[in-house]
Amino acid sequence: MDHSLFLLEYFVRRPGARVLDNFCGKGTNLIAGLWMGMEMHGFDLNPRLIDRIQDVVDEHLPEGDLHLYNENGVHLLPLQEEEESFDAIITDPPYLNCPDLYTEEPDDLSNMKQPEWEEMMREAFRNYYRLIKRSSVKDKTFYPLMLRMTSDPTEEAWTAAMAEAIDRQPKTKSTRDSVTEHEVTPEFHPVIMKMNASRRAETGMVSMDFILARIAAEEGFTLWDRTFNTLAPAAVSVSTLRNYDFHYTHKNWETTLIWIKQ
Repeated sequence: MDHSLFLLEYFVRRPGARVLDNFCGKGTNLIAGLWMGMEMHGFDLNPRLIDRIQDVVDEHLPEGDLHLYNENGVHLLPLQEEEESFDAIITDPPYLNCPDLYTEEPDDLSNMKQPEWEEMMREAFRNYYRLIKRSSVKDKTFYPLMLRMTSDPTEEAWTAAMAEAIDRQPKTKSTRDSVTEHEVTPEFHPVIMKMNASRRAETGMVSMDFILARIAAEEGFTLWDRTFNTLAPAAVSVSTLRNYDFHYTHKNWETTLIWIKQ
């Protein structure tokens, strides 16, 4: 939940933003967005997950603006007439070469081999390009504040410089008392995707970020940023002997890629 909150707060920044999660799963991104006062739209093939998300929201965030679809999150048929109608997209696509069976659905990407999985993700990115608003971004410029922060690397100097930088930004007040003022960049509309990698013995590591970055570029997106999230799963200890035998390190990270349409 903390990771989703950070991504929405840092990259979207706007309460009331219309946000899509087309592989919503258990609803972590949706609930984070609702808590921040955003209008959230979620797709998932599993009806039990859709019902559970609705139950949680009804109990804890009854005022939230939530739209759920027990539909295919690649085809996005309920949104087929829309264009440039979403401020942001944030999602966790089904893992490539997933070892777990989540549904019996033939359209579930978790059950697909890599060639079919890639074609489905290509269709998803094509729909993202249709649905996401266009971003207008500035070229990098020199910030005198950076020089000040370099010459005086104390916490006090950093805090003062960042406060000055934030004060320069246009502001909007959150609709939720629990959320402070957010800086707004209306021209920035990200597609945010969290992902990982799989290890396939003799075929080596299959890294979703390389595959999805290629597909997104071919569909017209600009890769804008990349972050890494450190994981600390308790279950990793059961893999210690296997990882050592195969000369693997513990997989304690996941990648987040951020794209924009220019």
